[in-house]
Amino acid sequence: MDFFELLKFSIGSIDHVSEEGDTDWEEIQEISKKQALTGVVYAGVERLPANLRPLKRQLLKWYYKADKIKQRNEKGYEACGILSEMFHVAGIECCVLKGQGNALMYPNPYIRVPGDIDLWVNPQKVQITDGKLIVGNRQLKVGRLVYHHFDVESIHGVSVEIHTRPSFMNNLVNNRRMQRWFSSQAAEQFANKVMLPVNGDFISVPTMEFNVVFQLSHISKHFFQEGIGLRQFVDYYYVLHQAQVNRNNMVITLKSLGLYKMAKAVMYVELELLGLDEKYLIVPVDQKRGRFLYDEIMASGNFGHYDRRVGRFYKKTTVGRNLERIRRDFRLMWLFPSECLWEPVFRVWHYAWRLKNSH
Repeated sequence: MDFFELLKFSIGSIDHVSEEGDTDWEEIQEISKKQALTGVVYAGVERLPANLRPLKRQLLKWYYKADKIKQRNEKGYEACGILSEMFHVAGIECCVLKGQGNALMYPNPYIRVPGDIDLWVNPQKVQITDGKLIVGNRQLKVGRLVYHHFDVESIHGVSVEIHTRPSFMNNLVNNRRMQRWFSSQAAEQFANKVMLPVNGDFISVPTMEFNVVFQLSHISKHFFQEGIGLRQFVDYYYVLHQAQVNRNNMVITLKSLGLYKMAKAVMYVELELLGLDEKYLIVPVDQKRGRFLYDEIMASGNFGHYDRRVGRFYKKTTVGRNLERIRRDFRLMWLFPSECLWEPVFRVWHYAWRLKNSH
């Protein structure tokens, strides 16, 4: 049994694992950590027959990590409830993107490794005064402002990003179309309420149909900027399972937003690595781009944190990070030319945008 067989078993795309051969549990745990899937894979380990499980000391260590993930999810759900209620009382429409909203799609809502809270708000009601976001009678200190989001002070100990736009594209033509599409979908997303598992509070999260496009754009953005890990593809696996879309209309939408080539590569990962049933594929599979995407996933890990091709200089300094972006563009442009060729243009445009919109 290898990592991918166990991962497929863990997410339910296969119902049994091989009993032949040795299992390298140290390697499986290391890959799970690198891909931010420790809790997901442990959920599969718990379902294994006793004779296929790891040694007790390994199991206890894994259990401890999974329990910490559960506690962080509980804290994240509580923070989402507090934050959503704060904006609701202030009359500001909002919904929780990714993160805890994604965790609710899983069979067990406590196994996904959580991150910060990404809250999409109605941009017309965002008021920033003297470096503080005004939310009713609350004032939240604002951090760095970029095109699609800005940081605010943590809530209940959880980091928070306020999104005025869910995502973006480097290609400014495609990005204009994407922002129009997001705007046309906003009211439905803000109104889509779900109940949290910790206290019965309600928050708004995107519909699965919206997530088909949005989370694909999220994968694309991080792939071009820094690297992307398997956690986001497991998220997308559950999105595809639950979404009900017209494939022909989806192809038209993805092509208009410049996401079609990436979608075909993502379908390869979903089909070949995660065992997604072909009936859930939204576009044809592109094996060449998909294999390249797989190699990047395994080399870089979650959001590129484990990429050994990127030295400390490129990770720790502003000059280094910009040089790494250029190196990355050259490496990726032969398969995904549009986003790579537009990236320097977007960077200059974004610098001008920040100067104009800084508070």
